[in-house]
Amino acid sequence: MAANWLELQTETLFLILKSLTFLDIIRFKSVCYMWNKATRSYISSPFYSPILTPLLMLPNDVESNARNFFSVADNKYYKINHNVFEEFSNAWCIGSSHGWLIIFHERENSYLVNPISGVKIHLPLMNNLNMPRDDLRGYKYCISKAILLSNPCLGESEKLSFCVVVIYGQSSKTLAFCRSEDSTWTQFGDEGVYQDMICHNGLLYVFSFTNPVEIWDFHSDFPKKVMELEISSALNALVEHPNYMESYLVESMGELLYVVEMQTNEEETIREFAICKLLDDGEERWEPVETLSDRSLFLGKYESISVSTQNCLEGVGENLIYFTLRKDYSIGGHSIGVYNFEEKEMVNKQVYDHYCMIVDDDSPFGMYDPPWPLFWIVPNPW
Repeated sequence: MAANWLELQTETLFLILKSLTFLDIIRFKSVCYMWNKATRSYISSPFYSPILTPLLMLPNDVESNARNFFSVADNKYYKINHNVFEEFSNAWCIGSSHGWLIIFHERENSYLVNPISGVKIHLPLMNNLNMPRDDLRGYKYCISKAILLSNPCLGESEKLSFCVVVIYGQSSKTLAFCRSEDSTWTQFGDEGVYQDMICHNGLLYVFSFTNPVEIWDFHSDFPKKVMELEISSALNALVEHPNYMESYLVESMGELLYVVEMQTNEEETIREFAICKLLDDGEERWEPVETLSDRSLFLGKYESISVSTQNCLEGVGENLIYFTLRKDYSIGGHSIGVYNFEEKEMVNKQVYDHYCMIVDDDSPFGMYDPPWPLFWIVPNPW
């Protein structure tokens, strides 16, 4: 038996790792090089059962660079202390994918940031895209959303391989992408009213209010539009209420869902939801969804996630929709709502006023326009 804990066998380390929570695994891999290497092997092995329920990432502590997370599944708060956000005082999140944040900083800098592991990757400057110059507030409203097309992975050179896509523009919106080996962003697609996008079955689906859903293939050097899906008839059938609020694309157990969020009365925090799914029958039709069965949805501006309640802790209920209420200052801060999709009624609302970001008076974003709202994230250890 090893007398030195640095000399423990991999099998022994695997047994230890199997008994640890996700956050304890993060701490474990930070002890030394050998434990980090063992953790990497464990994460990629069949023994590892990744966390399936997303965490709610809260605004930062006003006294430090710590990041706070709330778990709906076990009703607990978690805090991670590292300095990865130290330089991002004048920055905002423009996307969340696969446990990574896409952050836009001043002077056209953008980054991939893993808030759990602290890894940070500098993306190419956006100075070749047509966006307002020297205006941080203008930049914020120019970039609508950014996503990763897949979970970043280590290539042969031991560098992360990835592709980021953004929706951007001022009066109209267009698309741009960059891959891990690129030194600049490349524009593609037509100008339109793009609102949301998601990667489904290896293809990029881009939604807009006025045009069909565009489907793009990224398997060649330059993306190719392979199909357009009409969705206006499905949208008209779903939305009868005049106070239409928001829409989301969600991948759920192999299906592509289109979710519509509606305001039903004068109280802005009360919502209703309607859902349709894309039928993979060769005709590419949309069909209304009446129940989520053993699934729950977590909806947000930057990422929307579906989970199976059979694989979650008891704190996540069937047929529930958890959604973020952005700019909910009238009730004291950020909040989330819970909606029972089967019963068609609101269940609960949780306010996180304690964690609201206090924006400095000198911030270019203004006192009532914080750059770090609530959003969901599935923790990624790398």
